[in-house]
Amino acid sequence: MKAICAPASTNLPDGEHYNVEHYSFVEASRAQMRLYYRLVEDTYGPLGFLNDHAGSFMPRKGSSCYVLTYRGDVIGSCSLTEVLDDKSVFHQYIPGQANSKAGKMMELNNIILVPELRGGVGLALILYHATLVAISKGAELIVGITRYQTLRHFVDAGATPIDHEPLHLLGRDDLHDFIIYYDVRTEDARTYLRERARRLFGQNSVMQGIKSRVAPKVSSKNPKCPADRHAIEIPA
Repeated sequence: MKAICAPASTNLPDGEHYNVEHYSFVEASRAQMRLYYRLVEDTYGPLGFLNDHAGSFMPRKGSSCYVLTYRGDVIGSCSLTEVLDDKSVFHQYIPGQANSKAGKMMELNNIILVPELRGGVGLALILYHATLVAISKGAELIVGITRYQTLRHFVDAGATPIDHEPLHLLGRDDLHDFIIYYDVRTEDARTYLRERARRLFGQNSVMQGIKSRVAPKVSSKNPKCPADRHAIEIPA
């Protein structure tokens, strides 16, 4: 198994990474936990997030850690932790939770992916499988926090956003945090989760097939003009 130092590229074959059969979502083994911690440290360390807020990013007591693998190589991670504080930020903002005792709630955290899979099929796979694991542990609400810059990717993958004033949980005015969640308290909601994921993965596969047929023809007929090349070149 290869170690990853995020945000390194894995050079996934074009098109192949849309085939969900090549992925596995498993609880991290002892050996994989070393990669897990390295992934978290290499991702959040350079941003300074681990200086004063390591507890928000590193696995906590009671956390279960998982990895997403592609053909056996670790290419993503996440953790699940039960929310035991009934005065948590999630209880404050998730509709219907502030004044009533919520069912079992689990926080999904440490979602890290290699660049090729961010905001796409990789994120959808982690969200889907982590939610199924949480359901198997008796969770009725799966909750999380994400930055405004990545919020739309989570919503596209099926998470429910909450319209609230931006939070600044790291104490930085330039980072706007928003709460997202999955409500799986009913069988209808769980069925919808599975069907939506099945359709999403199927659509991704079909769109990749279309891209593979059209992209080569478009690029050969429309070569980049000099202006295009200058626009993407970085001066030495």
